[in-house]
Amino acid sequence: MPADDVRIHIFSDCAELQAMPWEYWQEPDQLPGPRRERSVVRIVPTHGRPSPEPLKIGEKVRVLFVSADPLDQEPVSWPELQASIERIFAARMPGRFELSAIEGASRTGLLEAVRRAEFDIFHFSGHGEVNNGVGQLILTDRRTNKGSRLRACLKSIRQQAV
Repeated sequence: MPADDVRIHIFSDCAELQAMPWEYWQEPDQLPGPRRERSVVRIVPTHGRPSPEPLKIGEKVRVLFVSADPLDQEPVSWPELQASIERIFAARMPGRFELSAIEGASRTGLLEAVRRAEFDIFHFSGHGEVNNGVGQLILTDRRTNKGSRLRACLKSIRQQAV
């Protein structure tokens, strides 16, 4: 491939392709993570809301890193993950990313962050579960430090934040 910026758009209704973990797509012999020259971006069809416009080359990428480690769940090693994300973005996109972190996220903390600003990437480090086909993030209840469930749907999170 040429050394300059390349964009490839794949439009497909192939279930196997759509189910592929796109976060792992990368060029052979390259370190995982973002690169200034290449990135893989998945645009997920949305219902009732237009898909966001892709960032222009050179614009800052806004990342919301949310971690939750309630006492009634297995421990999550999020500090190393957050440090790794910051290190990789800083090395590959110096000055072009902004990471906001919510440690020990509660429902209120997450909803306030979503209310205050928009983010290009939402990275959750914690536990989740699916009950009756509905995905839920397991956040931290501030009173008990135990798990508190929040429907893991961006539309639902945004509606509750308003």
